[in-house]
Amino acid sequence: MDARAAQGVQIGDGNQQFNTFMVVPGAAAPPFTAPGLPRHFVSRPRELEGIVGRLLGGAVVVVHGGGGFGKSTLAAAACHDDRVRAAFRDGVLWLRFGQATTREGAVALLHDQIRLLDPHTHAANDLGAASAQLRSLLAGRAVLLVLDDVWSAGLLPYFLFTGTPCLVTTRLDAVLGRAGGRPVPVGELTGEQAAELLMRWQPEPPDAVASALLTALAGRLGEWPLMLELVGAELRSLVAAGRTTAEAVAHVERRLALDVGYLDRHSDEDRNAAISSSLDASVALLRPEHRARFAELAVFPAGADVPFGTIWRLWRATAGYDALAAEDAVEEMYRLALFTRYDVRRRLLRLHDVVQRLIVRRAGDLDLLHRRLLESWGDPRHPPDAYAWTYLIHHLHQLGKDKEIRELLSDFDWVYRRLQATPAAGLIADFAERCPDRDGEFVTAALRMAGPALSDPAQLAAQLVGRLAGAPPGLPMVERLLEEARRYESAPSLLPERVHLLPADRGVHTRVNVGSPILSAALSEDGAYLLTGQNDGILSVWDWRRHERVAALACGVGQPWSVAVQGELVAVGGAGNARSDPRPAAPIQIWNWRTGEHVRDLGADLPGLEEGYCTHVYGTLAAVTNGGMNNRIELLDWIRHTRLTLDPDTGSTGNSPDEVFLAPPYLLHHHGSSRVTSVYDLRRGEWLGSTNGQVGIRTIPFVVGEALCVAARWIEVPDVPGLLFRREAEAEGSRSADTACDVWGYAAIVSAVARDAARTLVGGHVVDVYDRLDQPPVGCLEGHSELITSIHPAGEALLTTSHDATIRIWDRRRPQAPPGGGRFHRPAISALEAEGESVFAGTLSGTIEEWDWRTATLRASDSAGMAVRALAVNDRWLVHSAFEHPKHSEFTVRDRRRWADPAAAAPTRAEASARAIILQKHQAVVRARLCGDSCAVVVRPYYTPANSIGGGPFTGNWVCVADLNADTVELMVGEWVSAVDLSADLVVAGTAGGEVHLWTRSGAPVWGFPAHDGLVLDLRICGEWLFTCGVDRMVRSWQLRTGIPRRAFGPFAGPVTGLDVRGRLLVTAAEDQCVTVFDRYDGRELARFDDDVAVTRAVALGDDLATFAAGGMSGFLHVLRANGPLRARFGASPGPGA
Repeated sequence: MDARAAQGVQIGDGNQQFNTFMVVPGAAAPPFTAPGLPRHFVSRPRELEGIVGRLLGGAVVVVHGGGGFGKSTLAAAACHDDRVRAAFRDGVLWLRFGQATTREGAVALLHDQIRLLDPHTHAANDLGAASAQLRSLLAGRAVLLVLDDVWSAGLLPYFLFTGTPCLVTTRLDAVLGRAGGRPVPVGELTGEQAAELLMRWQPEPPDAVASALLTALAGRLGEWPLMLELVGAELRSLVAAGRTTAEAVAHVERRLALDVGYLDRHSDEDRNAAISSSLDASVALLRPEHRARFAELAVFPAGADVPFGTIWRLWRATAGYDALAAEDAVEEMYRLALFTRYDVRRRLLRLHDVVQRLIVRRAGDLDLLHRRLLESWGDPRHPPDAYAWTYLIHHLHQLGKDKEIRELLSDFDWVYRRLQATPAAGLIADFAERCPDRDGEFVTAALRMAGPALSDPAQLAAQLVGRLAGAPPGLPMVERLLEEARRYESAPSLLPERVHLLPADRGVHTRVNVGSPILSAALSEDGAYLLTGQNDGILSVWDWRRHERVAALACGVGQPWSVAVQGELVAVGGAGNARSDPRPAAPIQIWNWRTGEHVRDLGADLPGLEEGYCTHVYGTLAAVTNGGMNNRIELLDWIRHTRLTLDPDTGSTGNSPDEVFLAPPYLLHHHGSSRVTSVYDLRRGEWLGSTNGQVGIRTIPFVVGEALCVAARWIEVPDVPGLLFRREAEAEGSRSADTACDVWGYAAIVSAVARDAARTLVGGHVVDVYDRLDQPPVGCLEGHSELITSIHPAGEALLTTSHDATIRIWDRRRPQAPPGGGRFHRPAISALEAEGESVFAGTLSGTIEEWDWRTATLRASDSAGMAVRALAVNDRWLVHSAFEHPKHSEFTVRDRRRWADPAAAAPTRAEASARAIILQKHQAVVRARLCGDSCAVVVRPYYTPANSIGGGPFTGNWVCVADLNADTVELMVGEWVSAVDLSADLVVAGTAGGEVHLWTRSGAPVWGFPAHDGLVLDLRICGEWLFTCGVDRMVRSWQLRTGIPRRAFGPFAGPVTGLDVRGRLLVTAAEDQCVTVFDRYDGRELARFDDDVAVTRAVALGDDLATFAAGGMSGFLHVLRANGPLRARFGASPGPGA
C-alpha cells in the first residue's frame, strides 16, 4: 500500500478504530492516544463544531456538563476530526483523570506523556518538576493536550501551558473557572440523536416498526446519553438472545418501572457504567446541609420545570432558608451539574426523571414534604405561581386529599383562573385522572372536545354550557359548574341559549394531526397501523394507538387517491389533472410499508398519462383509465401480476377524463363527457348497464349483500347528493341490472362509506350510522371540520380521516349521538338574517325556517325546492334564492305577513312580477339585500360571455336593484360582483378581484378601489360606515361616501365569510370556526365563541345588541347571548358618526 495513501486512514474491527500515519524513515510516528469512537457513536454537529472551531483558534476549550452526558465521547470525536489532526500534526495526548486522581496520580500522568514525547528523558518525581519537563518537551510542537474528566481544580495548573492548546472535560464549575477557557456546554441529545443512538445499538438495522418503537422509547427516557447507552446495551443483549424489538422494549420498560438501578454495571474502571454511582459522585461534593436539600427535591414530579421561588418556599418551610441561602444551594447544585436543565434567566430547573426516582429513596418522609410545600402556598384557591396552579392537584393527591380535589375541580371560578394561568391540557388530565366517575367523565369529555377554544379562557363558560346543558340529572359536579358558568360575571363571553355544541357524552374521540389533507387511507391486516395518502404526495404509516407516525414514503403517483394493503405491501393509486399536475412516475406504485422499500411501478407504460388519469386500488386489484387511452380501462392484479384491458361501455365519448372505481365484484366507470356511470360485473366479465341517465354524478360504490350501492354527489352542486341502490336482476343470465334506482336524499356531501357489522357508515362532514339505507340514520359521529375521506372499524375503535388533515379515533363503546343532536338544523346553513325577534335560516337542503331566538322555537318553515343560496328579510319582505345550477334556479319574493300562511301559497302580483324582473332565464341570484321596498341582488348568468341585459353588456356576476312595489328595475351595474348592500341612496358591491365600488341609486359611480387581496365575501352598510370582509382574512371599515379607510380588524385564522353591524358592535363569522364581537369604534375584541365542528358561514346580530345567531356547514344554528360585563357594554349608545 502506498504510504501517502494511508495517511490518516482509520482501520479497526468495528469496536475500536486506529489511525494510520505516513512513517518517515528514521522518524517516530506522532503519538495519538485518544480513544476510538464507539461503534454506536452518534454525531452531535452543533457541539462538535463549537469544540473544533475553538481548538483551531488556539484556545483552551472546556467541555462542561453533567455526568453521563457524553463529554468524553465528544472530546474523542473532536480528536478524530480531520481538521484537528491536520492542525496538531505532532500528536494528540489524552490524559484520563477522574474523581480519585491525587497528586501522585497526576505525576504518573505526566510521566506517561513525557515518555511518549521523549523515551530517553528521566522523568522527575516532583509534580512541579515533572510539569516543567512536559512544558519543555511541548515547546515548539503542534500537540493537543486533552484533560478528560477533571475533578480537581488544584491540579489543573500543572497541565496548562502557555502556547499549547488544551481540551478539558469536566462536570464542575470550579474546574471551568480555573481553566479560564471558552466553555462548550453539553446537555441532552436531541430526539433524533437519542433515537439514532438506540438504533445503532441493535444487532441489525431496525425496520420501520422497530424504529418507531425505539424512537418512542428514546423520548420516554429523556434523551440522557448515559441512560440511553445502558438501555441500548440491554436491548442489544435481549435481541441477540432471541427476543423481538417490541418484546425487548417492553421488558426494559417493565424493569425500569420497578428499579431504575437494574441496568447499573458496577465497574471500578468506569463510574459511568452505573447511574446511581454517577449521581453519588456529584452529590458527595455538596455541603452536608445542601445534600439534604437536594434530597428534598424528590417532592417535585419527574420532568417538571420547577421555578426557584417554589424551591425557596419549600426550603424555607423545611430548613428556614432565606432567599439568599436557597440561591446559594441551587447554585452549588448547578455547578455540580446535578440538574438536567437549568434556565438561569428564567430561574427554572429540571431533574431527570431517573435522578428524581433515585433521590426519592433518600428523601425520608415524602408526605411531610408534600404538606410543607402545600402549606407554603397558602390558600389552595389562590396558588402563588404557574407551577402551583399546575401541580396543586398532584400534591394534594399524594396526600390522599381527594375530597379537597373534587371541591376545587367543581368550582368554576377556580377552573377559570387555572386556565388563565396554565394550558388546558394539564387541567383536562387532572379531571380525567382524579374524577374517573360518570360525573367527572362528562366534564372531562366536555373540556377535551372544547379543544383549542380553551386557549381563550373566556370561552370556558360557553363551552361548558353548550356541552353539558343536556346532561342527565344527578351529576353534582356538572350541575354546580353549569350553575356557576351561567352567572359568572368576571369573564366576558357569549353563552348559548340551549345545547348547541357536541354533547359531552356523545362522539368522544381523539384527534391526531397529520399536517396535510388526507385523500385516502387503509388499515394494515392486523389493524395496528393506518396508512394515509395525503395531499402533499406522502404515504404515511401511523401507529394509531400511540398516535405516532412511524414512516413517511414519498410517492410518485401524483395525488394518492386510493390505498390498498396486502400483508407488508401497499398499493398506492394516483390521480392527476392534465392542466395542473405533471406526468407521474407511474399511476400505481407498490411499496413495502414496513421497510420503506419501493417495490415496483405499475402502468408507467400507459399512453397519455399527461392528459389526466384516475386510478383506484381495492384489495389485490387496481384499475386505471385516462383520456390518452381513449378511456379504456386497464385492470391489474398487483399481487399476481395479471392484466386485462376493458373497452368502455357505450356511454363514454370523447377524451374527457373519466373516473374508475372498484367495489368487487363490480367496477364502476364514470364517463367524464356524458356524466353517466356504467357498471361492470367482474365475475361475468360484462357490462351490466348504466345509471339510466342519472346526470352528473361522482360515485363512491360499495356492496351490501347482493346490492350494489352508490353514494352519488352532483358535480355542479356537490352538496346535493343522494344514495342510489342497484340490485342484480333475479332472472338467470340477465345482462342488465335492475334499472329502477331508489334515491334517498341526503342532506350533506357523501364522501366515504364503510360497513360495520350489519350497519352502514356514511361519511360527509359527519359519519351517519344506518341500520337500513332506505331509512333515516340511527346515529352519527361529529367532529371533523372538512369532508371525511375514509372510515375504518378497528376493534373497539372507529378511525376516520378527513380533508381537515386529522385522524379521529372514536370509542365505539360510547353511545352515538342521535341525528340532529337536539340542534335546530341538520342541513348546512347557507344564509342567515335577523329581523326583530326572529332569525331566518336558509339551508342547503332547500328549507327556509323562522325561529324565535328568545325561546329557541320554530315559528314557521317552508320548502324552497332547491339549495338556498341567498336570503334577505326586513319588516315587509322576505326574499330568497335557491338553485342547483343557474339553469335550475328559483328566486322568490314574499310578503312577510303571508310567507308562512298555507292559504297564501299563490304569489301576489307584486311577488310574481318582482321575481320575473329580477330573475331572467339562465340566471341565478347568489346574494340579496333589502332596504325598504328596494331589493339589491347579485345575478349569476349561466353563460360566461358578455350578456346584453337592460341595454348594456355585463361579464360575470352583476348587481340588479329593483323596486318591489313598482315592479321596475332601477339599476344594473358591475362585473364579477361577489357581495352587495344598499342604502336609501347608495349601492355598494365587492368583486372577485377584491375591489369595492360605490354607485348612487341612479347609477352614477362615486368611487372604486382595491379593498382586499382576493374575493370580497360580504359587506354591510351601517350609517355612514361601510364594513367589508374577504378571503384575505381581514375585515375593514371605511367612510361610506368618501371611501376613506377607518379601521382594520384581523388577520383572522381563516377567510371571513360573514359579518353584521348594529350600534357599536361588529360581529364576524370566519372559517377559523369562530364568531367574534368587536367594538367597531376602538377595534377591541369584546368576545369570541368557538364552533367546534364546522366552518361558520353566516352571522346575524339582534336588535337588542345582546343576542347573536351563527350557522355553518355543520348545521348548527347557534343562538348566543352576551354574558358578564358585556351586557352593559352591548346596550351602550352608539358613538359619534353612527
